Amino acid sequence: MLYACHLLFCSCEKACVKAYGGSGTAAAPEEVLAAFRSRYPDAGEIVWSQILPFYMVDFIQYSNRNQAWFDEEGDWMQCCRDIPVEELEEPVLEAFSTCSYGDCMIFDAHILERCGMETVYLIGLSGAEGLHLYFSRYGHLFKARAGQLHADMPVRLDSKLTDAVERLFHNALILDVWSEAPGIQVGILDGMEYKLIAFDDDCRWLSHVWQIDESAVPEAVQNGFEASIYGHCKVNRYSMQVNRNGSFYLIYFRYGSSRKIMKLTPDGKILYVLSYG
Repeated sequence: MLYACHLLFCSCEKACVKAYGGSGTAAAPEEVLAAFRSRYPDAGEIVWSQILPFYMVDFIQYSNRNQAWFDEEGDWMQCCRDIPVEELEEPVLEAFSTCSYGDCMIFDAHILERCGMETVYLIGLSGAEGLHLYFSRYGHLFKARAGQLHADMPVRLDSKLTDAVERLFHNALILDVWSEAPGIQVGILDGMEYKLIAFDDDCRWLSHVWQIDESAVPEAVQNGFEASIYGHCKVNRYSMQVNRNGSFYLIYFRYGSSRKIMKLTPDGKILYVLSYG
């Protein structure tokens, strides 16, 4: 099931919208209507709303519920489409079954397509306050978000940002972009590998991190972890981080009821241990 906020149902062909947080209605621009009819000629049960500065439309096409977004000029921004669970990519289903949410019941599934970005697969969980899990086509679980799907506002990709990503990782595909102090976070697919890049507000690289196998962790790093007071804890995963100060190893583990992350230098020196999640 897809959700929309502040909807106004209209029977007329001239779509009407209600401004989010405002009052009254206004006609959607003809550019938006024309773009919608061109892209989705077989759409039915059409309902429009406006979440400034975008226009959002819920509709049915080929028996699937869709939620598409357009800007004020009629440029398509994104669409989230309901799909049967069995149509999810096999790596996505396999990753879900082995993740920490694998015992939960699946409520629904969606495909999120965004302008200039890689396709994302969503799994909605039953009884989890609207929790949706975000996967790449290769099964990387890179985000979990509670709330309605229209929380995924369209992202305008600035050429300065896409150029910065391309310089770092040629032909990488962008999965997600969001603001987080001290700048911008960009999730990408570098080949079949998921990486998270941090930039400052001027799109200057700060760091990137990616998951690695235990076999890629140096013995000194393993020894540093095992010699600490956390050495008896079960490790959930390992990651590699590169920033302006060099390369580092991150170890994610559980300590009692809390989840922690340890950062070490390649020679096994512990830099810090933090709680997360």
